[in-house]
Parts: sequence; C-alpha cells; structure tokens
Amino acid sequence: MPTVTKGTNSYASEAEATAYFADRLHADTWTAATEGNRQKALLMACKLLDGHIVWTGYKTDDAQPLQWPRIGVTGVTMDVVPASVVMAQMELALILLKTDVTALPDTAGIKSLEVAGAVKLDMDPADRVKVIPDSVFALVCGYGTRTGGLRSITVRR
Repeated sequence: MPTVTKGTNSYASEAEATAYFADRLHADTWTAATEGNRQKALLMACKLLDGHIVWTGYKTDDAQPLQWPRIGVTGVTMDVVPASVVMAQMELALILLKTDVTALPDTAGIKSLEVAGAVKLDMDPADRVKVIPDSVFALVCGYGTRTGGLRSITVRR
C-alpha cells in the first residue's frame, strides 16, 4: 500500500487530517478507521480532486506530481497550496470512508416505478452521485471548475 507523502501524492498528511478531524463534529468515521484505510482515503481523495476539477492557472513545475501549487491563480502565491484545497481533500477523504462516490447505486436515475395494470417507470437524469460532492466543491470553487460537460482548455507552448 502506498504511503501518504505530503507534496508527492497528497496535499495533507495523515497527521494533519487526524488533527483536523479531532476538532470536527461527526468525524467518528475517521477516528474509527484503520491507518491503512485513512491513508487510502486521503490518496483517493487527492486523485479525485485532481482528476475531477479543472484548476485555474498552471502547475508551477510541469514535473510536479500534483496539480498544486499553481501559477496564475489570483490571490495565491505560486509556491502555496491553498488551505481550502487541503481541507477539501480531508473532507472528501472522510466522505470516501463512508461511501464510494465513484459507484452508481442500483436505483440511480429511477424517479418512480408504478405497477398498476401497466408498468410505468419515470427516470430522473438529475439523480446522479457527484464524485466531488457540493460540500467539498464549495471549498475550492474559487480555484477551478468540475469536469464534465462542455469546456474549453488552454494550450500552453
């Protein structure tokens, strides 16, 4: 199992996350989890954030393993990972310990089902699990956009 290494494969260390959750309500899932599961959750949360958010600006160094730190982000020094990005990773890690946000539930998309003489099935296209939940995205929405749908990309030469 890979180890959480801040700056290499994670924005937060396990110790930082444990200290953060010590002061947070409803964090029993974190404290009850094994060290291995806490590390897996942090690593997956980091991958999901970097994979599902198109961050503003550019990596400070193209060779850096993570998307942060970045150049061209208003109000953020180019060698700093914003505290809200670190917090978003920790919050997403807590959610991941409770549920797999990458899996669709068996009833995804079903709004209602009626069996009365004939079968009627209403689908709800809005019923989709968000890989980056709203509560997590709210922490970083000033630094990027969620992936999905149409978007433009910037090509840098």
